[in-house]
Amino acid sequence: MDVDHEGLAPASILVAAGRQPRVPGAGLNAPLELSSTYIADGPVNYARAGNPTWSAFEEALGALEGGSALVFASGMAAIAAALSLASEGSVIVAPIHAYSGTGLILESL
Repeated sequence: MDVDHEGLAPASILVAAGRQPRVPGAGLNAPLELSSTYIADGPVNYARAGNPTWSAFEEALGALEGGSALVFASGMAAIAAALSLASEGSVIVAPIHAYSGTGLILESL
């Protein structure tokens, strides 16, 4: 749901972003989706790739930051996604005391 949050205070964005349209009798907050698998041929097929709760969180975080956002099932999934965007010759800056798996991946590049 694309809504213009420009000019709103961060607290207002956090209260409004990521919510479904207001429908009488419907819940105001996005439900916490606990399913790990879904019926085939729908918009979501496995929770690791995203789910409705993540979508609401991505929308809220993106609105708060003034852009778009992605969330991941794990830190390694986020690291893999970020590294997949780096092309040959790219400079990657990371802290020395990052997660050890990250260090091993970066050392192998």
